[in-house]
Amino acid sequence: MGLLFLLFTIVPIVELFLLIEVGQVIGAWDTVLIVFTTGLLGAYMVRSQGSSIWKTTQLQMTRGELPADGLINGFLVFIGGVLLITPGFITHVWGLSLVFPFSRKLFVKFAKDFFSKK
Repeated sequence: MGLLFLLFTIVPIVELFLLIEVGQVIGAWDTVLIVFTTGLLGAYMVRSQGSSIWKTTQLQMTRGELPADGLINGFLVFIGGVLLITPGFITHVWGLSLVFPFSRKLFVKFAKDFFSKK
């Protein structure tokens, strides 16, 4: 309940505050341009990473291997894509960190550790 409350109430309020504050400092159109550009970059990365993960997962399945990493990576890229659709700086930073492979590795390691303890 606490995490959902945070995600659905606190984060949007903070996002709105940041958008207004940044818009006052650099201008509304520059703020919109930054959010739009990071969204486009994220969409491109989601498409390329998703395609790469899909191919790797299919290859593992044809070899009879369990594609655990592929499933985790695919889920994280999906969540990153959802976050990148949402306008805002915090959601875009989180979304991009889930989409880029070098930062996503940390989340994959965390997810594996979390599920191995359960």
